[in-house]
Amino acid sequence: MSSAAYATITTVVAVFSGFLGSVYQDEIVSAFPLRWRGPWGAISWPAVGFWSSLILFGRMFFARQRSDDAQRSALADTVQIAKDNTSRIEVLVRTMPPRAFRAQLAQMVIASHDMLGKLVPRNGRSDLTKDDLSALVRFLLNAMARLALIFDDQPLAAGGSAQYAGNIMLFVPSGPRGEPPASIEPLLRFHPSDFDYSRLRGVLLLRPDLSTTSDVADEPAPDPGVSSFALPVPVEAKSDGRWNALPGAPRAFLTEQFDGYKDAHSLGDWCEKSGNFLPSTVSQLREYFSDGDGSQIRSFVSRPLFNLDGTAFGVLNLHSNQTHILGEEDERLDDFFAMLTPLYLDLQSTAELLVQIEARGPEQSGLASK
Repeated sequence: MSSAAYATITTVVAVFSGFLGSVYQDEIVSAFPLRWRGPWGAISWPAVGFWSSLILFGRMFFARQRSDDAQRSALADTVQIAKDNTSRIEVLVRTMPPRAFRAQLAQMVIASHDMLGKLVPRNGRSDLTKDDLSALVRFLLNAMARLALIFDDQPLAAGGSAQYAGNIMLFVPSGPRGEPPASIEPLLRFHPSDFDYSRLRGVLLLRPDLSTTSDVADEPAPDPGVSSFALPVPVEAKSDGRWNALPGAPRAFLTEQFDGYKDAHSLGDWCEKSGNFLPSTVSQLREYFSDGDGSQIRSFVSRPLFNLDGTAFGVLNLHSNQTHILGEEDERLDDFFAMLTPLYLDLQSTAELLVQIEARGPEQSGLASK
């Protein structure tokens, strides 16, 4: 129907119909159906020819238009597919890690598996210590922080290379009345002391021995810029359409998904706009990230850590002194953690074993503690 022959025949039919209408105008006007009332004479063949050719032209023209519409629709779909593919390619190019990242990732995964195999062989080790496991946690955190730095193409800061670091926070459930353990309560931040503790599920505790930086080292040391503190974990992540949990570790723990913030200097504004936080808490956050202990943290991402039964027991945190850690696009965050799955699983297993050992105590587990 889109061929030149079909268009030519349609045109000829239209011309023929017009020819009959002009030459035999009187016969057509006086014949059925233009003349509804009789008496009629004999059948007017010019009228029959005119109406037949006109109907044929209408059907052929309609078929041609429908074919053109179908082709235009197919072309539009093709153009949209091409646009979608172009967008995917653009996203892929933007989110693709630097070439050095892949080689470094492979080396770190091999090193991680080797170290984990030596520390925790299949037949078990009676002399395994908590210090051994803490050192392995730091090794894995150092690998992830270094890979995050490379993934972001090693951005430069005022004093040289950007600083990246990692830590894990372990969940400590609340006591019978909702209060955190007495030893942890003084470490609790961004939570007023006179607040109702019954609204807390527990806290996430950051320990310096489970933190490190992206500095290259055979045995990564604890992050010198980190001190012990705890973050509140509310019973409900949201209420009345607003957040009760802070971005990062608390929200990742409760939602069991990636979470973070691209510029910590604006976190106070977010808390006022989207959260159920007291003005004193917002002020503490602003001071912490502007002039306080967190002034070197401009952006951060968090991912929950799970037990074998699927319940979260802690959170992995990565942070940088630059904004937009792991890029502005959400796809980059997904890609980064997808590629880091082997290291993430090793970290999860090591941290879970450490928690189990500390919960049982060395005298029950048969494991020594230095």
